[in-house]
Amino acid sequence: RLDGTAGVPVHFALRNSNGQVLMEWRAVQLPSQVSLAGRPRGIYFLQGITGNRIFARKIIKQ
Repeated sequence: RLDGTAGVPVHFALRNSNGQVLMEWRAVQLPSQVSLAGRPRGIYFLQGITGNRIFARKIIKQ
């Protein structure tokens, strides 16, 4: 969850454990959702960039 981003676009990137970008998208309204359906089990990283803020989260699909 990002606070204080109302109306500010956020650029998201989903990466696999090798750092390869699997998908990218922009969202203005948060929260934004991403589906890992059809993706193999493993570790993924979600990166978000808004203005001068960057965040990353690790996602484990079991």
